[in-house]
Amino acid sequence: MNIDRQWAIPAAGFDSAWTKTTGSAANIVAVIDTGIDATHEDLQNLRLVDGYDFIHNQPITGRVNSDDNGHGTLVAGVLGASANNGLALSAPIGLFPLCRLRLWTPPAKADSNSVAQAITWAADHGANIINLSLVALVLGMMLH
Repeated sequence: MNIDRQWAIPAAGFDSAWTKTTGSAANIVAVIDTGIDATHEDLQNLRLVDGYDFIHNQPITGRVNSDDNGHGTLVAGVLGASANNGLALSAPIGLFPLCRLRLWTPPAKADSNSVAQAITWAADHGANIINLSLVALVLGMMLH
């Protein structure tokens, strides 16, 4: 596997951890972020489960583009991008390629209540790992 383009993988010890596991479909990782472009060619092997869009108050189902910013797609790539397919959205391989991802999009002007709602909803719907990129959300809000 070509991980030389991902200095963080050996620095964090993921290459060693992969000898034990690369995740499990029993794990649901909630990505609370700007959305995911699930139509992206590097995310076609991503195991998605339905999520929820708190901006439009509607479920996210199927392979749709729910990301109007790009950050959530980047995060999804870091977590579960296809290995060594030459496309490299964000990485030659995601950190947990065998886990399932579920997405919750907090409102564009996310406040602590909205984020708390997304966390609660994620936990109530089976997420046992939650990724929060709150600094990115705050910066994104400041730039808009």
